[in-house]
Amino acid sequence: MDTDTEWEKWGERDPYFAVLTDPKFRSANLSDEARREFFDSGRLHVNHVLDACQRYVNPQFSRGSVLDFGCGTGRLALPFAEQFEHVTAVDVSQAMLREARRNAEAAGLKNITWLPSDDSLSAVQGRFDLVHSVITCSTSMYPVVEHCSRDSLSWSPKVAWGRSRSPMARLDCIPPSEFSRITCGSFLLRRQGTGRIP
Repeated sequence: MDTDTEWEKWGERDPYFAVLTDPKFRSANLSDEARREFFDSGRLHVNHVLDACQRYVNPQFSRGSVLDFGCGTGRLALPFAEQFEHVTAVDVSQAMLREARRNAEAAGLKNITWLPSDDSLSAVQGRFDLVHSVITCSTSMYPVVEHCSRDSLSWSPKVAWGRSRSPMARLDCIPPSEFSRITCGSFLLRRQGTGRIP
């Protein structure tokens, strides 16, 4: 099974349910109230991530730019755009990106760049204060992990945060120099040292 192809199919037929598997997010059931709840759940997650960044990395954590890897319908990219100067959002599914763009336009958010993803993240440019990935397929996280571990990359982040649907791909809080050691647990990465997330 090709996960990119399957994700594209979900993006075409049931994009919100593909991200959060609750029947109220099925395309046939999606009400305005359910859509608000969908994005409110993203807002709660983003607030948790930013609180952790300020608590464990730097109380004055910069909110200049963020990379949202595996952005789907924009559930997290939109709340990030409310708190960061700029968001770069990438996904392998063109259908998901189209839906995310519609959501950003409806919210009046113009500080998001939507990009197609590939195995080498070739479209990603710039520097990021935060690289974020959550609810992605385990294998799709490896390019992010690999790129974040290279200090020479121009977009090497100050902080990276991620969690996969697969328990085998969850990452411990480790410094970028130890990215090759992938273990279990969610991760928060700092350029200097490590900090455990409760």
